[in-house]
Amino acid sequence: MCITNKFGFPIKHRSNIKFHFGFRTGDMVRATLPTGKFAGTHVGRVVTRATGVFEMVTVNGKISPMRYKYVHKIQRHDGYSYGT
Repeated sequence: MCITNKFGFPIKHRSNIKFHFGFRTGDMVRATLPTGKFAGTHVGRVVTRATGVFEMVTVNGKISPMRYKYVHKIQRHDGYSYGT
């Protein structure tokens, strides 16, 4: 995997690390956000980043940003799509 420039030539290589702070993209999680625009409890699939600032896709839409310390794993990503 690599990042390309505007001509399609590789300029950077993507990180091969799949887990960030114990989570990976696609995990079903429950996030309890104490303050901010999205305060409350939300359940959905998480999109991870190496910085620790995740985003979540729920049935009601996208919730972003949220810190990894407010997220608890419900189910590991296993290739299937589950309803909440």
